[in-house]
Amino acid sequence: MRDHPFLAGGACLLALLFASNVYRAANQSIVHDEALTYQLFLAGPSSLMFDSYDANHHVLHTYLCKVSVSVFGLSELSMRLPSLLGGALYLALTFLISRYLFGDGRLFLLSTAFLSLHPLLLDLLSAARGYGMAVGFWLLSLYYLFRCLCEDVRLKWLYIAAAGGALSVASNLTLLYVNVACGLVFLFALTRRAPAPLARKKHRGPDQGSAALRGLLHFALPAALLAWLIVSPPLSHATKDQFYAGATSLYQGAASLIEGVLGKLAGATPAVVGGLVPAVLGVAAFFAWRTQRDRRWPWSRIDACFLLIGGAVPVLLILLLVGHYGFDLPYPEGRTALYWIPLFGLASLAIASRFPAFAVLPAVCALLFALRFDLGYYRAWAYDGAARRMMEQIGQQPRAGPVRIGATWQLEPALNFYRVMRDYGWIDPIRRQSPAFGTYDYYALWNEDRALVEKLRLTPLLTDPKAGTVLARKVTPTAR
Repeated sequence: MRDHPFLAGGACLLALLFASNVYRAANQSIVHDEALTYQLFLAGPSSLMFDSYDANHHVLHTYLCKVSVSVFGLSELSMRLPSLLGGALYLALTFLISRYLFGDGRLFLLSTAFLSLHPLLLDLLSAARGYGMAVGFWLLSLYYLFRCLCEDVRLKWLYIAAAGGALSVASNLTLLYVNVACGLVFLFALTRRAPAPLARKKHRGPDQGSAALRGLLHFALPAALLAWLIVSPPLSHATKDQFYAGATSLYQGAASLIEGVLGKLAGATPAVVGGLVPAVLGVAAFFAWRTQRDRRWPWSRIDACFLLIGGAVPVLLILLLVGHYGFDLPYPEGRTALYWIPLFGLASLAIASRFPAFAVLPAVCALLFALRFDLGYYRAWAYDGAARRMMEQIGQQPRAGPVRIGATWQLEPALNFYRVMRDYGWIDPIRRQSPAFGTYDYYALWNEDRALVEKLRLTPLLTDPKAGTVLARKVTPTAR
C-alpha cells in the first residue's frame, strides 16, 4: 500500500483498534449484562438457550458464547471471543465499504475513522454482547447489496447479503428494523432499473422484472428463513414484557441518537447542532428520491449509497412507528440504536463526495470520537469497572468460615461471575437485594449505597472514583 498512503493509514488504524479490542477483552472487568448472560443462559444446561427468552438473550451471540466458554473455560476473554470476532468483521467491512464507495483518498480515511472510532461502537466490538456482531453482519449484507446495485445482481452476492442480514438479526433482534428497511429499499431499487438496450442486454444482466424476482427469491426469502430458524426456538417462549430495552418516546430515542453521534457538541447548543443529524439524514433521503427517479443501471457507487442509506431512513422511521404503536415496542436508544451511527456516517460522507466542504462535519465527529477513546472502562457499565479488583481484594483478606457480601444490585452479576470463575466456594452466593438490609462481611457499593460506609462505620478497602464504587469491610472480631 506504499502508493496509497490513505489506504495504509486506514488499515493501520483498524489494526490498532482491533488490538485494543483484544486488550480490553482480556483485561477489563466483566460487566453486568455480560455476567447476566452467563447466569441466565450459560451457567446451566444448554436447553436454557432454547427454552427461555429475555432481552439480554442475543440469540446467535449467546450460542457462540456457550461454545467458547465450553471449549476454553470461563474467563473474560472466552466470554468475549465471539464479540471480538464480530468486531473484526465489522472493522474489515468498514474498510471494504469505505474503499468501495469513496475510493482510496481522503474520504476513504475519513469514512474509516468515522465508522470505527465511535466510543459506544468500540465498546460493543469487544464486550460480550451481540450488538457489535449484529452491526458487522449488517455491514456485510450492505456491502454486497451495494455491489448488486453498482455492478450486477449475482446470485452469490444475493446469498451472502441474505446470510449477513439473517445473522445480523439473529445476533441482536434490534437490527431487524434496519435490515428490513435496507432490504425493502433494495428490492424497490431492482424494480426501478431501466431496461437494457437489446444490443447490450447480454452484458447488462437480467432485466428489471427478473432482477426483482431474483432479489426476492435469492435474498429476501432466504434471509427471513435463516433468521427465523435461528431465533424461533427461544423467541417462541417470549412474552411482551421481555422487550423492554429502548426509549418510551421518539423524542428520547432521537435525543439519544444525536448525543451518541455528536457527543458534547450536541449538549452545548442542542437546538442548532442537534438539528444536524436529522438534517443530514433528510438530505440523504432527498438524494435517494432523486436517484430512484433516474432509473439508471447500474448506478454509480455514490448514487447507490444515497439510494440504500437515504432510502432506508424514511422506511426505518415508518417501521419504528409501526413497531411502537402496533406492537408496543420501545424506540431504539443508545445500544439498541447502534445502526444509526453507520447510517449517519455514510450519509454524511456521500454528501461530502458531492460537496467537499461538507466533509468538515464527519471530520469533527471523528475527532470527537477519538478524543473519547478509553481503554479502561465500558461506558454503559462503568460501575463494574472495578468488579474484578474487588473480588481480588476480598480473596487477599484473612477469613474464617463462609464470607457474605452485600452488593448494590447492579454489581451483583459481575461479582457472582468472579465468584464462580475463581472458584471462591467460601463466598456465599451474592443475592440481588439491597445491602442496607442484613449484615455482611464485605460491602460492594455504588451510588446512593455508598452512604452505608459512614452509616455502618465500614472500613474502605478499595475506592474507584471513575466507576463510582467502593468496597468496604465490616470489622468484626473474626476479621481482625
